[in-house]
Amino acid sequence: MDNFPGPLKFNVSEGFDGSLPTLYLNPYSWTKTSSFIFIDWPAGIGFSYSNVSGSYLSSDTKSAKDNYAFLRKWLLKHPTFIKNRLYIAGDSYGGKMAVLVANEVLKGNEAGLWPQMLLQGLILGNPFATTLNSTYSDRIPYAHRVTLISDEYYEAAKSSCDGVYYNPDPNNLECVNVLQEIQKCVNDINPAHILAPKCSSDFAPKPDEFRRDRIIMENDALNHLYLPSQEENACLLQSNAPSYVWANNPSVQEALHVRKVH
Repeated sequence: MDNFPGPLKFNVSEGFDGSLPTLYLNPYSWTKTSSFIFIDWPAGIGFSYSNVSGSYLSSDTKSAKDNYAFLRKWLLKHPTFIKNRLYIAGDSYGGKMAVLVANEVLKGNEAGLWPQMLLQGLILGNPFATTLNSTYSDRIPYAHRVTLISDEYYEAAKSSCDGVYYNPDPNNLECVNVLQEIQKCVNDINPAHILAPKCSSDFAPKPDEFRRDRIIMENDALNHLYLPSQEENACLLQSNAPSYVWANNPSVQEALHVRKVH
């Protein structure tokens, strides 16, 4: 909602000091031309919850069914959207889930379940929807295309690795050696955004931090999140720290009608 295609942006262009950030409207939001539903899944992630304790024991297939059930209920409650064309989107592992949810929609349509959904397609970003070899092997041609590796290394990898760039045969020394050289070329590159700095995992909020109370969390933000250099600040913003502080603020949660969890 506050990043990429969402309608809101944080006022952090001059840096972020860990305090509650203010917002401004994203002038390039996809919501200007389309209706979006951003879903926290599986149940228990983000602000999503279930009244049935067993719902928190999830799997990919169960989560896909839950998402489809949610879409049906939401459309029945908001029938003016039933005739809208539907695209299901996801990136990274969410790309895999988008495919599974789309499959549930197709099965529901074929079974005659109401409402029928006008599924048009998928929007996938770097999805884990294929084999690991396919997912990682695409990175070699991409690295060459954006000139992160030389023609020499690319041609050597093509000729020696036979398209297998992930977990290659260790006996194929020619392939292993050229892949090691390629890795050296991209070691300091951010794989998610090649024009942004590569950031340490230290900038990402740790799982246990999400379970701490607000006072400790805000102290962490003040003591550990303020970084003076431009590159470090870019890493801080990549870590979603402003979102973390904003979404956990009690006044924000009250305004969003977030269900309180005790």
